[in-house]
Amino acid sequence: MLTAHERGLLIEAMSHGFNIVSGMHEFLNDDPMFAAACVANKVGIVDVRRPRDKKDRRPFSGQIHDVTCPRIAVLGTVCAVGKRATAIILARALNDRCQSASRLVWSQSSPAMPTHL
Repeated sequence: MLTAHERGLLIEAMSHGFNIVSGMHEFLNDDPMFAAACVANKVGIVDVRRPRDKKDRRPFSGQIHDVTCPRIAVLGTVCAVGKRATAIILARALNDRCQSASRLVWSQSSPAMPTHL
């Protein structure tokens, strides 16, 4: 749940023309205050955790197999098991060895996470 301060920051960003992409468990599009801010500021909110309508879902296509760069997924089912630290250490080690590495953070805490590490 967002604090009043966090809600205010998002509303302020929307007033400056920012669209919001939210990975939170609460859907911002369902909140009347955020819905009104979208209309007033001509911006949008994407709630990435909201499932697509059944008519818009598609089965696994296998397209990931066409990606030619190496990929390493750091996954876990609970918090505080070291996924973030592992990804940071791994990316730094690869970069130290002249292997270009970056991280894609996709989690509840991603808005606060730098991806340049």
